[in-house]
Amino acid sequence: MKCIIKLIFITQILFLNPSQALIAFQYPSSITQKSAFKDKYSEYFKQGENSRLQGDYEKSIQYFRKALNLAQKNKDAENEVESLIQLGVLYWNIGQLDNSFDIYQEALSFAEKAGMFEKKAEILNYVQIYDL
Repeated sequence: MKCIIKLIFITQILFLNPSQALIAFQYPSSITQKSAFKDKYSEYFKQGENSRLQGDYEKSIQYFRKALNLAQKNKDAENEVESLIQLGVLYWNIGQLDNSFDIYQEALSFAEKAGMFEKKAEILNYVQIYDL
């Protein structure tokens, strides 16, 4: 049964996108590693969100820190910025406004360097709160 599933998968790759077939066979471990990273990052992120919804901000911060470290290790700019934004919100929620502001500044700098204009605008909305 596994052989049939593999054969169907290979056939679909070859007919639908032949260039992807070469990548899958040349770099199978990198594809697996990338998938494992995304799964682990998503797990940390979801756990962080769930902890925040339950009001456990300290635990949520721990999960978002894990997500941030993983994104940094894998040079994933988008998830790094997203993790920083979530940490900024959390530090704001627990009253650590200086930490929150510093994290937003880090996220803003990173988003600017990476050309993430939508994220930059989102972060600027958070930063405007400090001007009030």
